Amino acid sequence: MPIDVTIKARDGKAVKSFALRGPDAMRKVALWIWREIFMSMLAHGTPFVIRSIPEMIAEIEALLGWRALERLLSGGNPSVLDEYEGGDDGLYEEDEDLDDNNAIDYVEEDGDEDFVDEDAYHGSGMCPFHGGHWPASMEGHRLQLQKLVENHLHTAFRAMPSMDLFKVIRAISVDPRTADHVLLEETDENATKSSDTLNAALEIYTSKRNAFRLHAVLSSHSHLLRPQDTETLQHAVRILANGGYALFGLHIFERELFEAARAIYASLIAVFGNIELAEYKVCVEEILKLRPGSLERKNSIERWIDLVVTQQASMNPMTFTMMMMGLQMGGPPEGGPDDPAGFLDNVDQNDSDWDDAMEEFRPPLKERFDGWIELSLLWKEISTNAVLSGVYAKAVQLMPFLCGADIVEQMIVRLTNLQGRTHVARALQSLSNFCIFHRKKLTTAANKQRRAADKATDKATKKAAPTPFGTTNPPFSFSFQPQPQSQPQLQPQTRYGGMEDVD
Repeated sequence: MPIDVTIKARDGKAVKSFALRGPDAMRKVALWIWREIFMSMLAHGTPFVIRSIPEMIAEIEALLGWRALERLLSGGNPSVLDEYEGGDDGLYEEDEDLDDNNAIDYVEEDGDEDFVDEDAYHGSGMCPFHGGHWPASMEGHRLQLQKLVENHLHTAFRAMPSMDLFKVIRAISVDPRTADHVLLEETDENATKSSDTLNAALEIYTSKRNAFRLHAVLSSHSHLLRPQDTETLQHAVRILANGGYALFGLHIFERELFEAARAIYASLIAVFGNIELAEYKVCVEEILKLRPGSLERKNSIERWIDLVVTQQASMNPMTFTMMMMGLQMGGPPEGGPDDPAGFLDNVDQNDSDWDDAMEEFRPPLKERFDGWIELSLLWKEISTNAVLSGVYAKAVQLMPFLCGADIVEQMIVRLTNLQGRTHVARALQSLSNFCIFHRKKLTTAANKQRRAADKATDKATKKAAPTPFGTTNPPFSFSFQPQPQSQPQLQPQTRYGGMEDVD
């Protein structure tokens, strides 16, 4: 529904004109009016009136949020955080340009006059917080209002730091360099108070490429990190690896990669609840001994999955209600919602209001695991191979079924048949691909080592080959020294008895 708004002076001349769509877009008009009120209070108000402005700014922030304060300074125009032209609500069009003869001249008591169309001024690359209809003498009051808003936003930042608020304060600051220094100090003071503040601090330090501060907070308070902070942590590890803390970043990489694998395992337990039992782990070992592709192995896998699965296809809510009421149950209505979290398919994935629900029902397990794998290129291959091999060994020890690609394939099929478990199936596929790759890599390395050992054995055998007569060839020796001659052995003379021996 189009809405045209024109703001006029007392004499009927138009000061500002808006072409809006939808009643929600009236927020832009309200913010423009509030800016004009504050400027008038600063220009003509008493000290008591001026002292009441911070309280009024706080009320606006309580009603519309801190993002509205930046838009207030620019007369309701889009924030620096808006991803598309038209503002954060996308419900208003650009203001209509006014003809010079239809615009009111802003006249102060001293008689100075100056008029520039505000929309043209905002889009010209000039200061976005200066109203086009203001005289030059209002510049000091504009800076004063800008400072009041900045001070209030600093108070909000100290209470709950965030990367978006960090950007906004720097964007509206009269002195961005000083504001940047103050914001970093405020971030240091509040970084370790909670998981939210730590996540915000990691984002801010990463944006500043400050590896020293990242190392300081992660080495002492990494226990505050949550699974939903994985993406922020991955960006931080990238800075650490390239900023003189490669070994520290490698330790985080190894720990978090295995934690991502364990998160996938925890999601699998929700469906295959019996895979933790020792008797079914023994069954996996027996299946792995069977010939791959054989009918016996296929049947064994199907029986094993039937034994370990604990979640079957969910009952349609309407059918469940009819069953509880004792009514006759028919088939589920076509297109009925079998997944209680199916509404998440239709929400904005970038809306932070849905983060908790997404983390509970649809955590991005695959994206987190793949994100850590991509970071493995940051370090030398010899270091990364050792870490990845260790993670693979621990993963297959925790989940022996990963040693059989055909077992995992049947588990994925079962997961895709369940409502709301597609994200688990995708994550399991990524984990299986990781294990297949490293299993082949370890097999290739073992075969190469065995061939090298066989070659060394053959070489040693040929070197000591036997002669046709069954004796080994003595080593040939040559010397210019005369060989010592052997002395003839004297045979003892045999004395035969004569007549003397006869009695």
